[in-house]
Amino acid sequence: SACLVGSEMCIRDRLVVVAFHSLEDRIVKRFMTEAAGRLPAPSRHDPGGLALRPDSGFVLPGGKARRPSPAETERNPRSRSARLRTLERRLTQPREASS
Repeated sequence: SACLVGSEMCIRDRLVVVAFHSLEDRIVKRFMTEAAGRLPAPSRHDPGGLALRPDSGFVLPGGKARRPSPAETERNPRSRSARLRTLERRLTQPREASS
């Protein structure tokens, strides 16, 4: 998890992680959903929880982890536990007008 926190990303960069174990995947999934600003909904009874959240600047393209295809699993049985997750930084700076 320290590697994920310390990763420096530039505009439009992607962080791609392949996890082969469910515990590894859980750490990666929690980090990426938190970085993308997908947090659990606050209590409707807590007025402080209704405040707007700041834009995180990250997005989870596709939303879910990718799994190996049946053909890949047949060729390589060890790949059946692999999960591929992607986190992408949004374009936050306005593009310059081309002349």
